Amino acid sequence: MDKVYLLILIILLIVFLIYNLLPNCNINTFNIGGDVKCNNIVQGCTWNDFPPTDCLIDGTGQNENTCIDGGGKWYEEKINPLEKWDTRFIGGWCQCYADNPSYWDPNYSNTICPGGFQSDGSIGPFCGDLNSCNVENGKKILSNYKNKWLTIGGDNVGTGKIDSCIDTAFEYIQKFGFNGICFDMEGCLNLSKDSFDHIKSFINGYRNILPFDFKFIYVGGEWPGNSYDFSIFTHICPMLYTNQNYYQYGDTSKIDSYLKSWIDNNIPKNKIILSFQTQSGAGGDEPRNELNITKGNGFIKQLTDKLNEGYAGLLGWPPVYNNNANQSKADADLCLRIINKSLKRQPNPSPKPKPKPKPCIKVGKSCGELFNKENCCLGYECKFPPPLSPFAPPSTGTCQKK
Repeated sequence: MDKVYLLILIILLIVFLIYNLLPNCNINTFNIGGDVKCNNIVQGCTWNDFPPTDCLIDGTGQNENTCIDGGGKWYEEKINPLEKWDTRFIGGWCQCYADNPSYWDPNYSNTICPGGFQSDGSIGPFCGDLNSCNVENGKKILSNYKNKWLTIGGDNVGTGKIDSCIDTAFEYIQKFGFNGICFDMEGCLNLSKDSFDHIKSFINGYRNILPFDFKFIYVGGEWPGNSYDFSIFTHICPMLYTNQNYYQYGDTSKIDSYLKSWIDNNIPKNKIILSFQTQSGAGGDEPRNELNITKGNGFIKQLTDKLNEGYAGLLGWPPVYNNNANQSKADADLCLRIINKSLKRQPNPSPKPKPKPKPCIKVGKSCGELFNKENCCLGYECKFPPPLSPFAPPSTGTCQKK
């Protein structure tokens, strides 16, 4: 009988130890597998060592607040920031109506594409309308990025009213100092001969007024045919996603077919900007599970591998959760971290050698038109002898103290 009691006590002790030693949280957890292996974890929630040797991360929220509230420890891998000299476009769009923030960390991105994205297409970023804009806040946000591209158009933006989107664009460019513009070919810019002609007129009308390196970006789907002249754009950005669950449930074969349609029509890779869906890249709709997060993270990694093949950039559609800015920021951080971890870094360009200064002429040496009138040493000047004739002034002199 004593042996039975002893066995029961041992079993209870084992149960007690298991319960208290394993993670005890009110949130689901999972182990990374599939396309994203353990060594590719860039941030998440852990209850053990740092880095999380068992690959355990938070599978329902993936944001720091949720992790800590659930009793976990938030982990972020240290990843080198994006170098200032990188010429690729990394970052994404910003639904920057009124005072909405940007979720793209400037340490890991260099490009922001703000738009108003309102039913009234004339309303741009950082504004309630053109006459009520928070210019100071807008310029402060834009100052964090090298590439600042106004976005007009977009799904359900100014539908059916092309002029409402285009007519105010130049005013926004001037007001905020944008150095590029994205034409999002949905809503008011839904692709048609009429909308394309409006865009072409805008570009041709302002190209010589705007800086020579101003960017004009076409944001659309696959190659739409030979009816349009895409030589007016500096870059093409195919939308390689649909909604926030695209990488989990969508037909992702379209990614390669869309890119191929442009390349086959003589648009080179270095003029094509890739795109991604941030929420889907972070795992899609909640509650998130291991498979959906693995798929999402995997596609961000695969798109970065494509970027490394010579494409011009990789831009994301931002996550926007109602009343949960922490989750929006966490999703954007996760995607940018995966991109920067997988990014093939560009070497630091060698600085251009400074031109060597011309040697200056010393005291007493000849100077003048036949030699180098302007190159006497500092503190000296070229002095000429009295002219032999008013019609024949001397062409040479000597360098003397001023």
